Amino acid sequence: MVSMRNLLLSFAFVLAARAQGANFIELPYLQLGDQPHLSASESLVLLWHAPDLDASWSAELRTSKDAEWRAASKPSFQTAGVPDVGIAPHRIYRVTLTELVPGEDFRYRVLKSGAPVFTATGKARKGAGQPYRLVLFGDCAQNTPEQRQIAYQASLAKPDFLFITGDIVYTFGRISEYRTNYFPIYNSNVASMENGAPLLRSIPFLAAPGNHDTALLNYSRYPDALAYFLYWDQPLNGPVAPVGMPNTAHTLIGNADAQPAFLQAARPRYPRMANFSFDYGNTH
Repeated sequence: MVSMRNLLLSFAFVLAARAQGANFIELPYLQLGDQPHLSASESLVLLWHAPDLDASWSAELRTSKDAEWRAASKPSFQTAGVPDVGIAPHRIYRVTLTELVPGEDFRYRVLKSGAPVFTATGKARKGAGQPYRLVLFGDCAQNTPEQRQIAYQASLAKPDFLFITGDIVYTFGRISEYRTNYFPIYNSNVASMENGAPLLRSIPFLAAPGNHDTALLNYSRYPDALAYFLYWDQPLNGPVAPVGMPNTAHTLIGNADAQPAFLQAARPRYPRMANFSFDYGNTH
């Protein structure tokens, strides 16, 4: 027989999921941001996706040094969308979580109109003298049972961060593929072999993008491709060939009307974020 307590917990979970669905297109997740080097006072970038509607968003955090919740940076947003393929305009919000204690867990929450709508625990980057654990894999987001199982096993390993070696989202790194193959599995509310795990909200993912993420530049054939440059926030310290050089790998082609909207939404990450380096613990 199902207990009243379990019924109430199930009902509360359904209500929370519905509330999240009303507020977010994609739930909050952590990124390293343009911070390639270690710092005595660490920071991370928190992102979430929401409908293209005016709303009063904010974020707060609390570390071991904080007696109470304190405000993160003021949220900024960029708008992306490709209506021609069913991707409605949506806002990609970013806030910076500052004054993190290296290697320590912290709490954060996202508020809408002053009311908390999402809360999670994150982990700050570890310093040079702190041992760390990472999970590493590649060619990963294909929406398969095996992917969900690996995501769940990765969460059991309790890594400090997760690194993807390339070809993040199959097959073409499109917005639509991120929504079906990536976010639901790596930011699942339920940790299980069947669902994946809530990894993205708790640890930073980093990735060296591959050809499936950066090389599909034909905006007539793949109008919602190059989503890597919209949805990730990584260091901007890598080399980039000047735009306009013959055979430059980041010269967009096709559907000239769609290109300006993408370039605006991906600024300043495209094409700079295709190559980068970063420090973590005692490693470069």
